[in-house]
Amino acid sequence: MALPIRKGATHKVVIGPAVAVGDGFTPITTLDEGTADEAEAILHDNGTVVDISAYTLAAIATADGYYHLTLQTGITNTEGHLTILYNDDSLMLPLKAEFIVMSTVAYDALYAATSTMITTLDLSLLHESTIGTVNTQVSYDMDTAIVTDDNWIGLVAQLEDVSTGDTWVTWVADVDQANDRIIVADAPTWTVVAGDKVRVIGQQHPTYALNTYDPPTRAELTSDISGLNDITAAAVWAVECEDQGSGYTAQEIMSLLLAEAMGTAVYTSGTRTWVVKDPSGTETRLTVVYSAELDGDRSTSTPAPMTP
Repeated sequence: MALPIRKGATHKVVIGPAVAVGDGFTPITTLDEGTADEAEAILHDNGTVVDISAYTLAAIATADGYYHLTLQTGITNTEGHLTILYNDDSLMLPLKAEFIVMSTVAYDALYAATSTMITTLDLSLLHESTIGTVNTQVSYDMDTAIVTDDNWIGLVAQLEDVSTGDTWVTWVADVDQANDRIIVADAPTWTVVAGDKVRVIGQQHPTYALNTYDPPTRAELTSDISGLNDITAAAVWAVECEDQGSGYTAQEIMSLLLAEAMGTAVYTSGTRTWVVKDPSGTETRLTVVYSAELDGDRSTSTPAPMTP
């Protein structure tokens, strides 16, 4: 299995085992990269074979047949497969080691320290500071000025307990630029003290502040949602259905539909009139007069909806 290594970095990797050409199992501890028949690196998608005989190769004293090889940036700048070959025909069997050169973003996402992993989300470290004063367990004064906050997108705060190295990641609830203060959404599992670290991580708009779109804050969203609780049934009933022409309210239209579906209806032949009452039979809701031809055409239709 190929070993992943970080692009553009110097790596000390382990290769082996080197075993004797005579029996195929006796460990070789005297491999010399300078006198070996071949010491080469073959890069991914590259026909050039790179001579690595000058790279540092050192036998591991407590692991016979294994060596530390220091890979230089010259061959770790090409992403993809990397093959290392050593041949010394009179000394040992051919020795091969395979690696995968990964982009810094991909490598750090898997192997970087916890305190730096969040930067692998294509976000930027926008501000870093030592906490000066702890106002509450979610509000912290910075020891340096917060330069700007009007063009930050997707703010995340990473808090670090400097005594233990523990980190806590949470959303930024507010940036108080005037007071150089940051307020986070959730308090960490430890008690924050002055001297702990805070990092503000996010994205900056590349060319301008967010003047064309100002997303609502958490407080504004909460206020808007709370306002829904203030809507009363009377207010809903009073909404006018303007597309009905006469501007009937929702309550009035429902009273007419209920009468039509469930109310009583009386027809008077002399006047060709239908009178539709509400389900209780007490309130007239609709009076319809038909034409003299009795062909089903309505001459007049007079609604009398329920009023608030």
